[in-house]
Amino acid sequence: MPDSHIFTKLNMSFEDLGVVSDYLSRSSVFQHYRLGDLLGIIKQQLATKCHFAVVKDRKLIGYAGWLDTTIESGELWMANKGLLVRSESDVADAAALTIVEVDNSAHVLPLIRRLRDDRKGKQIFFKREYETKDRKGRKGSVLNVEMMK
Repeated sequence: MPDSHIFTKLNMSFEDLGVVSDYLSRSSVFQHYRLGDLLGIIKQQLATKCHFAVVKDRKLIGYAGWLDTTIESGELWMANKGLLVRSESDVADAAALTIVEVDNSAHVLPLIRRLRDDRKGKQIFFKREYETKDRKGRKGSVLNVEMMK
């Protein structure tokens, strides 16, 4: 039987905020974040629909969230010279992937593809950190262009 999961956007509700918060709290990467900081980020992502979730059998098994921003802010963030500054989606020329957590690593690329589909024509920034110290983190940026057909 194939893996029956769906990729979806959640609502800004206490229930969905609790589901995402609980899910991320079980990750060793996010366990060390201050609760208020992490909740603020998740609330903003849910309210602005800057996220995708992977759900299987009514259970959250993956989450990716981003922040609409500017290329200038994204470049400073990538260089560790500034914090990301949120921009309204209609004027943002970039997005920064800020949260990714999955139960199955096979869901990472499909989540990122959905972000890219959602933010066509914008620069996408990301930083990747791992739970283990033996894996080196990674930074990157891609110009998200629509392919000619």
